[in-house]
Amino acid sequence: MGTAFLTTNQQRIWNYPDQHYSRGVAKNDATNRRFKAVARILKRIRYEMLDDGIALAEQVTSFELESLVWNVPDPYFVAEELRTAARNVIAYLRVNTAGDDACRGWSEVNGIKNLWRCGQPWNRQRAYEFLNAAARYAGLL
Repeated sequence: MGTAFLTTNQQRIWNYPDQHYSRGVAKNDATNRRFKAVARILKRIRYEMLDDGIALAEQVTSFELESLVWNVPDPYFVAEELRTAARNVIAYLRVNTAGDDACRGWSEVNGIKNLWRCGQPWNRQRAYEFLNAAARYAGLL
């Protein structure tokens, strides 16, 4: 079941916290706890980029980053070192957000809402630009 709230301009926003939580836990379990860890790494890179005044970091949200990482197939998280798993996940995301086709069916973590649907404050092109900048910034290329 979803939860709705109204924005200041009376737009209704639907969230699905139960589905988000359960699907996030399932993904984290399936990736040997790497899903949440890699999502946190990407969010941390974003915060460091923001602190350094890198404008591209303003183009993405933490929620969007978590959803991007959630869409990565589980085998990309398999690595001895967490840094390697992060590099693999970011590489997958960079390749698959370079154009519309590979990521067209991606969803938010809740699995209900399409990640790139109309009206979202984010889009595929800005995510791609951020991912490239983040990979360079963190030395993960």
